[in-house]
Amino acid sequence: FRCYWILQTRYDLIEPFLAKVSKIAEWFETQKEVAIYSSSLLFVYDGASHNTDVNLKIIDFAHVFHEKQLDERYLVGIRNLKK
Repeated sequence: FRCYWILQTRYDLIEPFLAKVSKIAEWFETQKEVAIYSSSLLFVYDGASHNTDVNLKIIDFAHVFHEKQLDERYLVGIRNLKK
């Protein structure tokens, strides 16, 4: 994560973001109600601040389907992101 007006890479944000990604992964590993196709993750942080408060949201819900199984495709994407 780079703040271009500060020209500083924020390595301190990696762990807080990974914690948020893990929470989303945990939910998808247990829920069997919906499958979400072509969504996005919105990574939010204050680039002007030195704190490590971050937020992560799933956005773009145009293709949500009710299915009674794990959303394996979403899990593959989340697991790849965590690597």
